[in-house]
Amino acid sequence: MRGEILWFRLPVRGDSAERLTGKLDGLGVHLANPFTGAVTLLTDEGRTEVTAQAAREGLGGSRPLNVKLWLDEDADVVLTVRSSSGVDVLEFDLDGLDRDEADRVASAVLWCAVTDPESLGLVLDSRLPDTACSWEAHFVTGAAPPSWTPELLWSRVDEARSSLDVPAHSWPVS
Repeated sequence: MRGEILWFRLPVRGDSAERLTGKLDGLGVHLANPFTGAVTLLTDEGRTEVTAQAAREGLGGSRPLNVKLWLDEDADVVLTVRSSSGVDVLEFDLDGLDRDEADRVASAVLWCAVTDPESLGLVLDSRLPDTACSWEAHFVTGAAPPSWTPELLWSRVDEARSSLDVPAHSWPVS
């Protein structure tokens, strides 16, 4: 599968990192490898194993941060958290996942986004990362959305309403 999920939200800090990883874990996307228990950060120097608490603290700390999330002992998703103009961008890389795995990740991340009051929007686009700048401009600066239709687009309209666009034949993710 090719593509990414971009989730735009207010900065992840303290308790929100704990809630985020807890929700994802409850939906089958784990911070720790279910077989080894290892929590893996990816840095310029390579892989670093840390405690789950250290990884959660990292989610609320400096940017960018790259961490592996696990579906099972072999299938992983790289989550990159970076900041853009006061907004955190959580990038979930779906490359290498089969359709069922990508669907599990997309469903979990979408549920986390729509139930998080600090969320601004989410896009799943098989053209990502090539289209990331266009989506970032839309969610961070309020620019017009790109002219193409992604596989899934969710945005918060205001405190009481949100909008979800899922074009025909785009879900589940293929």
